[in-house]
Amino acid sequence: MDSVNRVLIDGHIMDYNYDSVYIVVEQKLKDSIPECANSKGMNYQVYKKAFDNSPFRQYWIVNLENNNIFGTYKLDAYLLKKKELKINNDLILEVEKINRI
Repeated sequence: MDSVNRVLIDGHIMDYNYDSVYIVVEQKLKDSIPECANSKGMNYQVYKKAFDNSPFRQYWIVNLENNNIFGTYKLDAYLLKKKELKINNDLILEVEKINRI
């Protein structure tokens, strides 16, 4: 949360969804991908291939009513937190549709 109440999630946002209470976010962060973390001297094509092929993802939940930010989570922990917070079952990310979670 910055000084004007904006939530900043850096990296590459793969997917997001929201309703009047929550925002859910799937993120891919280059520093969390071993092949990309030390990309100094790596050409763009090699870097992009390593980034695109990495299955690494992390997840966030933002409560818009009280400005609480939950994350980062791996998928299983994210899903458990959604249940704990009783987030509407219609508020899902593409990964949840694909895996029929």
